[in-house]
Amino acid sequence: MAPSPSRPKIAIIGAGPAGLTLARLLHVSDVQADLTIYELDAAPTSRPDQGGTLDLHADTGLAAIRKCGLWGAFGRYARLEGEELILADKNATELNVPAGDVRWGWHLREVVEGGMLRFDGREEMEGPFDLVVGADGAWSKSQGSELVSVSGGRGEETLDKYGKRGTLERIFERYAGRAPEMTEFLRQGDPSGLRHWTLYELPIGCKWEHKKGFTLIGDAASLATPFSGEGVNKAMKDSFQLAELIEKSQDPEDDLTLDQAVSSYEQLMFPRAEKFQAVTMANKQTMFGLDTPVGLMTHLVKTLAHDNPSILMKMLGTAPVVAMVFGFFWIRQQVGWAVRRFWRRT
Repeated sequence: MAPSPSRPKIAIIGAGPAGLTLARLLHVSDVQADLTIYELDAAPTSRPDQGGTLDLHADTGLAAIRKCGLWGAFGRYARLEGEELILADKNATELNVPAGDVRWGWHLREVVEGGMLRFDGREEMEGPFDLVVGADGAWSKSQGSELVSVSGGRGEETLDKYGKRGTLERIFERYAGRAPEMTEFLRQGDPSGLRHWTLYELPIGCKWEHKKGFTLIGDAASLATPFSGEGVNKAMKDSFQLAELIEKSQDPEDDLTLDQAVSSYEQLMFPRAEKFQAVTMANKQTMFGLDTPVGLMTHLVKTLAHDNPSILMKMLGTAPVVAMVFGFFWIRQQVGWAVRRFWRRT
C-alpha cells in the first residue's frame, strides 16, 4: 500500500539505544507508519566491543523498557547484582524490531531538502520521508552543531611518546601513594587495549529552529560527557516522548498534526536536555576539582537538597550543613591518609 498522509514514512538514522527504542515504541503502538532504520554498522555483531554497563533509571530508561514490552526479556540480561547498574548495549533490542526495518551498512552523507537522504557509496537517494529522526549519536550527520573536545590531546600525546606499556607506567606514577586496592584494576588490565579516548560535548542549552519533517533524539540532540549517568536515560526518554506524541497525532479525536507533534516533543526536550547537560558539567568540574573527593561529596549533598521537595532535605543544602559535611569528609580523608602512610602495609 502506498504511503498516505495518515501513514507517514519515517526514517530513523542510527540503530543505537535512542533509535531502536523509538522504533520499538512505534512498532508496539497504534501508530500506522512505514518505518526504516539506517545504521552505519554492517551487522548487529560487527563491533567487537558494544560498550560498558549503563545505569537505567526508573522514570526514564526503565520506563521506556516497560513501554516497549521488553521487561521480561530485559530481566534475563540485566545485571541486578552490579550495585543496581543495568546492562544495556547498543544492539540490546535489535531482535525486537522487525528485521526488515533495519538496513545495515548505510552511512548517511547528508539530509537533503524534501526529506531525501544521500548515503555514501550509493547513487540513488532514499525518500522522500515525512519525518527524518537523527539518532546517529555524537558525530551525527543530521545536526549541524559543533562538538567541543573536553579532554584535550594529553592522552594521545602520551601514547605517541611512551607507547602503551610506557603510558601505563606513567599512570601508575600518577597514582602512586593511592591505596593498592584502588589501583589493582589498572594492574589487571591488558595494556594492548589501551587507547586514547577523547570526550566531546555540545554546548549547554544547544537548540535548533524547528524544521518540518526533521528532528533529533539522544546524543545527536544533546551530547554530554558521561559524568551524570543520564545520557542513555535521556535518549530513551526522548524516544518515549516522541513516540507518544506521534501516536497522539494519529488519534482521530485529536487535531494534532505530525509536525505539531514533533515540535511539541522538541519544546519538551530542550529544557530537560539543558538541565541534564548542566548537571553533567557541574559533576565533571567537581570530579576533577582540586578539592575532590571531599568537594564531590558536598556537591552531591547540595544537588540532592536542590532536587528534593522536602523542606528537611533542602536544609542539607544550606551553608552551615554543607560546611559540616565538607569538614567531616575532609577529616576522614586526612585520617585515611595517615593510616595508609604510617600503619597500613602496602
